[in-house]
Amino acid sequence: MEYNLGLKSKSGRKAVLGTIIHHVLELMARAKKLNKTSGKFLNPDFLLEICWQRYEKEEADNIEFTKRDYNFCKRTINKVLGTKYDPKNLNVLATEKRFQIPMKMPGFTYSFFDLNKKENVSGNFELRGTADLVTEVDKDTLEIIDWKTGSRKCWNTGQIKDYEYLSSKDVQLRVYDLAMSIVYPEYKNRILTIHYINNGGPFSVVFDDQDRKETINLLKSKINNIENNWLPCRLKENKPSESRWKCKNVCYFGKTKGSNGNCICDNMYYYMLNNGIDSLEKKVFDIKSEQSTQKNKTSDRRNVY
Repeated sequence: MEYNLGLKSKSGRKAVLGTIIHHVLELMARAKKLNKTSGKFLNPDFLLEICWQRYEKEEADNIEFTKRDYNFCKRTINKVLGTKYDPKNLNVLATEKRFQIPMKMPGFTYSFFDLNKKENVSGNFELRGTADLVTEVDKDTLEIIDWKTGSRKCWNTGQIKDYEYLSSKDVQLRVYDLAMSIVYPEYKNRILTIHYINNGGPFSVVFDDQDRKETINLLKSKINNIENNWLPCRLKENKPSESRWKCKNVCYFGKTKGSNGNCICDNMYYYMLNNGIDSLEKKVFDIKSEQSTQKNKTSDRRNVY
């Protein structure tokens, strides 16, 4: 509902705390990129205070932060300081590096009738994403770093993300590798690092040309599965035991009720069963049109310095 239908959701406490930590590290990395060697923008305590006040204000109607939350942010940031991955010790090329790359190759084209625009639409699927940090190791090698403040488990399966998982099953790292090979063609090598700050530290993997071919085939397969799935399966039907806590305590759409007393997820799902996906998309478009007149209080940290 969030990524496909574009409905907005409010972030939970842990997600916002993760954003605050990311923002502090990002600002330090930006200062290092500007060749700063000292000053307030390399001072994590100063930056944490600024970011804390900002998100405390923005989330005032959503989350009541505590001193314990502040201390969690401070402890997590301190785990990075003084290490190899301290932003002050890195040769920073880019922070929050966005990419939007059209995949102009067989298997990545689309064509459909847009119910809202009432016209046929066609084009190429794109690789889209944002890498937390891109650094230069040497003249031939990049390291793409992604900060994680939570658990090292796969959300869907509960499987621990070890080296084998990250090098074979993790789509995020494969997409980063493919995208950065296009964005930075002058670098022959790329190291992909996920830094689980509170759960194991940095895990680094590399991919070769054959791996990138596998990535392309993997993305084609996922696109094909999505295009041919006219009845998306929910966790409630597929894994009822997990849904009891994930849907009620974590998912915004599962724990937020509509005017009829049912959660948003149930309302959307049963509307789809009765009317079809096309009708659901039109319904969501109408809802978003109504919501567009309301002030959006959730800003994008990536656009703010």
